[in-house]
Amino acid sequence: IIGSSKERTIHHMDYATHTRRWFHTKTDSGVITLDEKGSEEIPAGITYDDILTAFYNFRNSAYGKLVKGSTFKINTIPEKGVKDISVIIKSEKEEEEIRAQLGREKGDELLLNVIVPKEIFKTKTGELLFWSSKNYIPLSTTVVEYIMLGDLHANFVKRTMDKSFIPTADLSK
Repeated sequence: IIGSSKERTIHHMDYATHTRRWFHTKTDSGVITLDEKGSEEIPAGITYDDILTAFYNFRNSAYGKLVKGSTFKINTIPEKGVKDISVIIKSEKEEEEIRAQLGREKGDELLLNVIVPKEIFKTKTGELLFWSSKNYIPLSTTVVEYIMLGDLHANFVKRTMDKSFIPTADLSK
């Protein structure tokens, strides 16, 4: 959403027929137009994870053991030639070098370098640096080369839970 304009892409994955379909719409001043639609084959044995799914699966070791120095390639919904998300858990040495450059005190945390499709955060490279807790909960991030702003830094101050998302009905019946 930018001002009164909205863009929306809907993807439909049919793994039974190995087909991905998508629709991209734009809304401007309340008028919705179909900007693009298409379909393509999903290669056999491939499952696409969106960025949020990839984040949770990564934290839960779905792609492999999480150790410093590891690199992961995660299949994502192909968009403008990008087919995967890269996640690198920086080695102890790399982490210390970057910590020294930033003047960051040593803590019980890890440094991750993540490359996502650059359109997601409107960056030149799609590169993100995350400092995370040992449980892979983000503490701070840098969106590298955010368009027109340069590097964008964010520190996460607190986490809260919106209890309105918790079912109150007895779902066991």
